[in-house]
Amino acid sequence: MKTRIVPPAEVFMLREELLRCGLSEIAGVLGKSVFRIADAPEIGCMAITLEHVCQIDSPTEQYKFLDALPESRKSELRETLARFFQATDPELNITDIDFYNLG
Repeated sequence: MKTRIVPPAEVFMLREELLRCGLSEIAGVLGKSVFRIADAPEIGCMAITLEHVCQIDSPTEQYKFLDALPESRKSELRETLARFFQATDPELNITDIDFYNLG
């Protein structure tokens, strides 16, 4: 899979899903973020299951907020992202989130 940029309409629906899942403080800071789904780096010589990472590019203030989230909230976010994206693409296996600062 090549890196896929998530279109704004899909990001809007994702933010709505985050609100429904009780992650309103996270949904609120993602309005100016760009989402990408990319293949996760392989560890070892052969991947049995392809893994993907959700990369989130955010302006500095939003990046600082996301990067400082407790591991439990990051885990909830990852699980919600995985459910959301797998609903339309069952082959996606989101195993991680990477946050990037747009500056």
